[in-house]
Amino acid sequence: MMQKPVCAVIIPLPEGQKAPPHKALASIKEADDGAVFSSLHVIAAEFCGNPARMRNAAAAKALAGGAEWILYLEDEKLARHAFHLLAPALQNYDVIWGALGIEDDSGNVKIPKITRLACRDMPGLHHMALQWWVGKTHMISAATARAIKFDSGSGAAWYADYMLRLWGRYNCLKTAQGLSIASALPPVGTADKKRLIEDLAATPRFISFACGTREIKLPYTGRNPALEREQLRGVFYEQGDLDALRAFIKPGGVIVDVGANTGNHTVFFAAILKAKKVIPIEPNPATIGFLKSTLEANGLANVDLSLYGIGVGAVSATAQITTGRRGHLGTATLQPGTGKIRVEPLDDLIKERVDLLKIDVESMEVEVLEGARQLILRERPVILIEVVDENIMSFLDMTQKLGYKTQMIFADHGYANYLLLPGAREGGG
Repeated sequence: MMQKPVCAVIIPLPEGQKAPPHKALASIKEADDGAVFSSLHVIAAEFCGNPARMRNAAAAKALAGGAEWILYLEDEKLARHAFHLLAPALQNYDVIWGALGIEDDSGNVKIPKITRLACRDMPGLHHMALQWWVGKTHMISAATARAIKFDSGSGAAWYADYMLRLWGRYNCLKTAQGLSIASALPPVGTADKKRLIEDLAATPRFISFACGTREIKLPYTGRNPALEREQLRGVFYEQGDLDALRAFIKPGGVIVDVGANTGNHTVFFAAILKAKKVIPIEPNPATIGFLKSTLEANGLANVDLSLYGIGVGAVSATAQITTGRRGHLGTATLQPGTGKIRVEPLDDLIKERVDLLKIDVESMEVEVLEGARQLILRERPVILIEVVDENIMSFLDMTQKLGYKTQMIFADHGYANYLLLPGAREGGG
């Protein structure tokens, strides 16, 4: 029978506190009945001005005392049966995080959904920390704790720096099972979020999944939450919309992707629809690095980046990029009249054959169609276009004049994607 390991529980103390609170100590006694660990030792991490240094000092004591696992208890107390819940993970993981329960004044505990995201890889860590929640309470093996210490020189982002180094080198798990309890949900620090975003910009991180027989890699930016949430589930964003195109677009086509963002649709067109050429058009300079690394990661040579960095509208102009809500890349918009972004009508940019025209331009769809009138009349491409609800009537009027009918509608709150097929043109088109 395998001998049970020794665990040290480190409790960081706030300034002015000399000993761990009673509720924390009582919860540790209740967390394990000897079934998981042979012994539990509590170590108080005495307060100092440097949070990384105080935890390193406590970890050194734990390791010197023979601890084989260290639990950093950063919340008010451990969840009941916490060690039992984590016992299977001790066999295969080096570091383990759990969900957080929130206890009300009556002693009732509820685990908020935002703390229950489970993940095992680096893009999942970023998504968890930036869009959901990850706390500081965690279990770490002695070997890993010896190798990865908190960096006392990393300033306010000390915890994000620590997590990045752990998740980059070791077998880490964030589970949905409850590990600790607090009276309120502690926020993720601003400096930690900034450090995670900087890491994503400096080091490409990819979401990988299979689409048919093809392995797909898409960039995780931390700045496209709705899109990247779907990709983390193992599908392209708007997978149903994209799949519908298979009946109308055959391999070897030419596809123009207006509003390419970081390349979700571009990669589908190039890798899955097997286009002869994909021309992504995207004015936001913040996305180009992500798209280039994604094309390289997927080995795609059929994407033409010559129009990247240009905006599309009804007429030639200049514009500036206005950052979308909370800095999200997919909601950035063009503001015409000022700025250095070049804006051109599609009629001036695209002179070749086009089989599919995809348009997603954050409420500028009517202007883009106006500037593509001659292209559409000449090539009669299939069109997949996002239209916000307030633009529906002007959009319908224009598409009818161009001789297009709506084949499918993929509706969402406030907007819909319309799959349009060419038909007979009305007079005046």
